[in-house]
Amino acid sequence: MSQLKKMKRKVVFLLIALFTLSVSAEVVEIDGICYNLISKGNIAEVTGCHHYSGDVVIPEAVTYNDVTYCVTTIRKNAFTGCSLNSIEIPSSITKICQEAFYNGGASSVKIKDLAAWCNINFESYFKTNPLTNASHLFLNDEEIHDLVIPDGVKTITDHAFYYFRGLTSVKIPSSVTSIGHECFAYCLGIKTVEIGDSTSQEAATVLGGRIFYMCNNIDSVVLGNNIVEIGRDAFDGCKAIRSIVIPNSVKTIGSHAFVGCESLESVQLSENLKSIEWATFSSCTNLKSVIIPDGVEFLGETAFGYCTNLTEVKLPSNLKKIDWCVFQDCTSLTSIEIPDLTHTIYICAFDGCSNLKTVTLGKSVQNIQNGAFANCPALEEIYCKAKTPPTCYTAYNNLYAKTLDVFYDSYIEYVTLHVPESSIETYKASEPWSKFKAIIPIILPEHTLTYMVDGEVYKTYIIEEDDVIIPEQEPVQEGYSFSGWSDIPEIMPDSDVTITGTFIALPKCATPSIMYENGQLSFTCDTEGAEFISEITDTDVTQHNSATISLTATYHISVYAKASNHSVSDIAQATLCWIDAEQAEENVNVGFTKVTAMAVLIQCDGNVLKIQGADLGTSINVFDVTGNKVGSAIVNSDTTYVTTSLERGHVGIVNIKDKSIKIVIP
Repeated sequence: MSQLKKMKRKVVFLLIALFTLSVSAEVVEIDGICYNLISKGNIAEVTGCHHYSGDVVIPEAVTYNDVTYCVTTIRKNAFTGCSLNSIEIPSSITKICQEAFYNGGASSVKIKDLAAWCNINFESYFKTNPLTNASHLFLNDEEIHDLVIPDGVKTITDHAFYYFRGLTSVKIPSSVTSIGHECFAYCLGIKTVEIGDSTSQEAATVLGGRIFYMCNNIDSVVLGNNIVEIGRDAFDGCKAIRSIVIPNSVKTIGSHAFVGCESLESVQLSENLKSIEWATFSSCTNLKSVIIPDGVEFLGETAFGYCTNLTEVKLPSNLKKIDWCVFQDCTSLTSIEIPDLTHTIYICAFDGCSNLKTVTLGKSVQNIQNGAFANCPALEEIYCKAKTPPTCYTAYNNLYAKTLDVFYDSYIEYVTLHVPESSIETYKASEPWSKFKAIIPIILPEHTLTYMVDGEVYKTYIIEEDDVIIPEQEPVQEGYSFSGWSDIPEIMPDSDVTITGTFIALPKCATPSIMYENGQLSFTCDTEGAEFISEITDTDVTQHNSATISLTATYHISVYAKASNHSVSDIAQATLCWIDAEQAEENVNVGFTKVTAMAVLIQCDGNVLKIQGADLGTSINVFDVTGNKVGSAIVNSDTTYVTTSLERGHVGIVNIKDKSIKIVIP
């Protein structure tokens, strides 16, 4: 090594030494216990400067050189190799380091505050918690067998009661939102567990992984509806549990959560589960039946594998896929119905179901992987509702160290296959389906599809179950919009279906107004975006054969309005005529007669006539068809109103100067 390198190493060692001195704590012995005294924060840590024995009482605080230090930590190897009669842990302790009780411990552990104990940071499961080797736990000098966590505690830390054999029951209030990893693992004395309560209004509690791992004497578990998650391996190996109800508040159950619960006979699952993970109920050899909630979309690998007494399974309607070995070696299972939404069945899903006789495959099954129904020698019938034969895979299987097809050693040459009648020939041309003993049609029942509009039958159809439903066109009615049909299934279910809809009256478009000004006829309407449809008739525009023709110069006008999302308006009517204003002038030289006339517009609003365009001072008289005057007025403005005694449908004659115009009261 060069001289320069040696110098560098010396400098590094010197710096490390200086750094260590600057942060190291002073080690002192006070009342027979050794401490690291850390001036920064005035903290004391229990350490192992010599071999402890007998009864050890750790105080909450110690005083040294007139300075008081809070005792917060038990250091690594503090009690290594120490065989104690008892140890008292103060409420001030917040951390116990790994191997603090390596190859040592106490027969009894004494505490004064259970809530404080639940918050201690146990750095590791390994030789850290003094309860691991203890037989007794005392709370304020009273021995605890039935553990009741105080209400208000929010967290129980990892390994808080790890391996302690002195407990027989555990009760945890709903205030606890987190129960740590391996909190009660290997607590072989526990028989009953109660977590939360059924009246809790807030679901927030998470059960950590392996919390009751291998607690094989637990025979009763009550879970409250404050629990949202059950962690991985939570009750793994709890061989004495006979039944479990998972409350609807639970949304997640970790893998292996109940694996090996050999006495479990019944389980009620949360309606809010979305999946059942890997080996969750694997090897529950006394489980007899299970109903999986419809919200579950995925079953993980070996979820119910090796449940040898499982005779009845109801799979969820929303199940999309079935993973590897989910029901492998469920030797008591005699039938299974795969839901209509399931598209994939993975490797060895039902391998070894030696008493499986009947399988129903839903109409959406597309892929079945190798070994899915291998070693099912009792198989007698398969009902496959898929119109297109599912693709079946053959591949090398590591479990068997051989190549497997879907129905390996299930003797399908003696099995009857039922398929949709229209697909029989397709199945006969596809492997392995063509190898079945017989392929016969599934006779599907028919059901009625009824469309109702405003409570009345609109149309009905008779449709075969599982056939595609083609939605009916929406009906149209003038002046109304249609609500749309209620939900229409994509396929015909196994019952009659009624689809409903209603007509909704559209608001009416405002009745248009008619105006004539500056030689132009115009229409207006109070409804925004209205369009006008008008009809104008002229009694002069016709073919004549006589030598003399009387010209009336009169137009009859009718108009209505329409607009988007409105029904059409009422029809507005008016009469437009021209009335001579002065004597006509004839000009023989140029061959025309000049006539000065005024345009008069007459409209009816009930029995009131609205007259526009007549000269001021003009007398207006209205007569009925018998010649009786029914109304009159003198023009004194641009618009004159004449109230008449005419009734609806009656004809009136309006006389303006020497012009008579016939009208009908609308």
